[in-house]
Amino acid sequence: MQPLNIHLVTLGQQKEPIDIQFLQAWKSKVFSVRHVQHIEIAPDTDGPNWSYTDRALRSTIRPTPSADVTVAIVSSPLEGNYYSRRLGEGVCALSLHEMAGITRRAHFKVENFLIRSIYGYAIYHHVFGHVPASAEASWSHHATRRCVFDMNGLKEDIVYSLHQPRLCEECLMRLRAAQIPPDFAQSVQRELLLLKKGALYRFLDWANAYPGRALAWGVVASVVINVCSNYIYDHASKLRNVLDEAVNSVTNNSSNERTRP
Repeated sequence: MQPLNIHLVTLGQQKEPIDIQFLQAWKSKVFSVRHVQHIEIAPDTDGPNWSYTDRALRSTIRPTPSADVTVAIVSSPLEGNYYSRRLGEGVCALSLHEMAGITRRAHFKVENFLIRSIYGYAIYHHVFGHVPASAEASWSHHATRRCVFDMNGLKEDIVYSLHQPRLCEECLMRLRAAQIPPDFAQSVQRELLLLKKGALYRFLDWANAYPGRALAWGVVASVVINVCSNYIYDHASKLRNVLDEAVNSVTNNSSNERTRP
């Protein structure tokens, strides 16, 4: 399976910092990511509520050479206030409007949102041979299943598919119906498990979900730390006494040597 070439284009001033290196370093058999262009001066928005219509983005973002999929990252709202639009000709748009705040408040990196979305585009490409425009085809389902194709009609629901997302059974059936080799779905599922919340926040989530266990582990940890610290202190004290005795012995011997006639 040859990885797809995903080219990133950033449009205008990014209100939220994006870790481009994290995106480019993401290890995947499904796709590879490369940031190829930054369009400093973005065109004026042409839709309601300062949003970009699909038409405006199509005229601004063109497919980049050698890319299977070109993904534009913008800070403004998109048509219909969606966070993702597929524009046709292998061009997609992802908006950080509201999404960056939602992900960060839930203690996720915004890069989790971007990588999760790119997996969706890659799956479309493998099934259709290209990424169809939003109006042409959609696998999105209203039910929230921690799947990369969750509709997320309420944008806040995106957080349920940012930590170890997956392909739900309905989407796996669609892959089988399209006669996509099983190893593709296996690779996607395996790699999606690597998309996680940070270790500290995973621990805090666990502690909030199981406060009794967290308290018990805290008590055990404090006892273990106390025992270990006492053990270290006792042995350090003994070592210091041995060193003091050795120094005193050397000092006394030196003094005796100087006073001897």
